[in-house]
Amino acid sequence: MKFTIKLGFCMLAVALLCSMSTVAFADNFSTAGYTFSQSSGTNGFVTPNAPSGFYIQGTDGAAAGDTTYQTTFGSSGTLSFDWTAHSNDIDGFPFDPFSITLNGGTLVNVGSGTDANGSLSFAFNAGDNLVFNIHSTDGCCGPSMATISSYNTSSVPEPGSIALLGTGLLGLGGAIRRKIRL
Repeated sequence: MKFTIKLGFCMLAVALLCSMSTVAFADNFSTAGYTFSQSSGTNGFVTPNAPSGFYIQGTDGAAAGDTTYQTTFGSSGTLSFDWTAHSNDIDGFPFDPFSITLNGGTLVNVGSGTDANGSLSFAFNAGDNLVFNIHSTDGCCGPSMATISSYNTSSVPEPGSIALLGTGLLGLGGAIRRKIRL
């Protein structure tokens, strides 16, 4: 009976650890993990398609300014995704550039032409800030838009999580060894 209780507690601890790690990481890519903002007087928007991506459109027919969608990572890992961008502005991206930055460093900056696309993959740390932005310099003549799709993420467990998992597995191994001896 004691063996069954110990085994149950060990299995519960391992399951709890696994579920906590997954939930904490997955929240970064849900709509709850992102913040939408825009400059005063602008009318850009974001259409989430969680968890696989989102669509962002800059302002048009309103004040010049920024449409921004950003997140701060809660853990370390890698992120990869595909992106496509198009400008309906008669003069293209020079008047409505699209950018992706990580901690203020530029990963993508589309400032010429009317169509662009690519794939992006990078490592990030807990606390890093990822920003998707469309900046309208004139507020008119057609908006720019971008679609982010095919998110692929992997997280790196924290040292404390690895230690907790190891402790649970040692306890499970000890309980099994003790049961075998009896």
